[in-house]
Amino acid sequence: MEKVIQYIKNLIAYNKLDDAENLVFSLLKENAKNSELFSIAGFLSYKRENFKDAKIYFEQALYYDLKNVDHYINLANVYIKTGNFKKALKILRDGYKIASVNSELLYLMALVYQFVSDFDNAKVYYKKSIKADKANIQALINLGVLYWEEGDIESAGKLFLEALKIEPNNLMVLSSLANVYIFENRYEEAKKLLYKAISLNKRFAKGWNTLGNLYDELNDLKKAESCYLKAINIDSNLYSAKTNYSFVLLKKGDYEKGWKFYESRLYRGSHEKPLVVSFDKLLKRNIDFSKKVLYLYQEQGYGDTLQFIRFLPFFKEKNAEIFVTVQKGLKKLLQQNYPYVSFVDEMDFDKFDYHMPITSSGYIFNIKRENIPFKDSYLTVDKKESKLFVKNLIKDDTKTKIGIVWKSEINKKMGLNALKDKKSKSIPLEIFMEIFKEFDCDLYSLQKGITEKEKKILESNDVIVLESHINDFYDTALIVNELDLIVSIDTAMIHLSGAMGKPSVVILPFYCDWRWGIDEEISSWYNSVSIVRNRKIDDWRDIIKSASEHIKNRIS
Repeated sequence: MEKVIQYIKNLIAYNKLDDAENLVFSLLKENAKNSELFSIAGFLSYKRENFKDAKIYFEQALYYDLKNVDHYINLANVYIKTGNFKKALKILRDGYKIASVNSELLYLMALVYQFVSDFDNAKVYYKKSIKADKANIQALINLGVLYWEEGDIESAGKLFLEALKIEPNNLMVLSSLANVYIFENRYEEAKKLLYKAISLNKRFAKGWNTLGNLYDELNDLKKAESCYLKAINIDSNLYSAKTNYSFVLLKKGDYEKGWKFYESRLYRGSHEKPLVVSFDKLLKRNIDFSKKVLYLYQEQGYGDTLQFIRFLPFFKEKNAEIFVTVQKGLKKLLQQNYPYVSFVDEMDFDKFDYHMPITSSGYIFNIKRENIPFKDSYLTVDKKESKLFVKNLIKDDTKTKIGIVWKSEINKKMGLNALKDKKSKSIPLEIFMEIFKEFDCDLYSLQKGITEKEKKILESNDVIVLESHINDFYDTALIVNELDLIVSIDTAMIHLSGAMGKPSVVILPFYCDWRWGIDEEISSWYNSVSIVRNRKIDDWRDIIKSASEHIKNRIS
């Protein structure tokens, strides 16, 4: 029987699947309890994507040989392929009882945990898989990606380097390590890795996408655009490349084309949670939603919600009944400004006609940079209430009163995106304070998450800290209403002050978000916001003079 089974395996190796299948089923008539024959029958069905039969045959193989770990792995693979992660995990746990150091089984357990978003267990089992087989390249890559997405760049980099030693020509390893180097501003090293990957396979779409990210960060938009288009032409389903391409288009001011690609952000991999409630009933351009029930919701950060909430009156003009979900900290402020909107925590799918993320409004209404609405202001608070709120907080003198924010708020749960913001946008407080040296003004810190070191710097510069008095954006708006000027990095604060029409200065990093354009001095989205751009990567000292001049112009 061993020789016959080997002969069948050779047939499979030469892709003679019909011959192999005929022989297997012929033998099963006389050997109805042979687990290996059932396993081969399952493999042949799996290869033909007949998962129903593959499941039956693998179950039979397991039934006749409960001690063969391969049968557990094969059956689990069928359940994974068909999206039944619960059953896959049960089978794998049973297999774990008899083979707790099998690297492939441990890898599959980790993979299933990752698919169901149990990332802690996923990390545990990837580590066990690597311990069982230090050359398990896919376990090294996947664990590295988990660390990367959490913002643990150091751990991710170490794993990718280990994987590179094992397979120096592995495309995903080269691209993943390049991502780490880009994050660390090691651009030349990242370039070498990416060009190596592309030279190995010119149709490596993810490599072109990552190379586009590199040139994007270097503000070489022409090269970035070229790379993204190559990635898209190779793989039209690579939605991250389409989304990245949209950022280039929007930054250049090509809103008409940019919005269409911007919608690609809503799509994700098959095992990831989508960014929309459902693709059914999703509101699209040219759909008549007059007198319909609409459900709008945030799917990005506070600043994005503040920027795009301006479009609510456009929905109201169509006599639509509007329900909106926003972040808790924005709810009170927005309720006051849009009393015709019902703000809800969530909404049942059968209760609305159409739904969409608020940030898709630019696409829905075909907004161009020249016709962005409500650029002067669209959010207000009651003047009497703001004066009462700040009565004992803001000095009653004639000096210019300036609110300041110098860093992005971050915690570990916010992951990679927050870490990127902190890395690129935040300015060391000791440098930030030099901007105001020439001014006889009152400074008010609106910053959240101030460290002890920062408190000492603020005290030494006579800055009044208001953090303990701010519970939500409504409180913040009451304070902003009574200040003369806001000076901030690119955070939700600048969107709030811009939305309120408060004179503001935003200080941008070398690589900035699409909404600030390329060389605009006044924001296209907020007439009251002037822009200071850092012309060096992670070196903020050169912006001190420029920022001071902008502040002087604003005060005068």
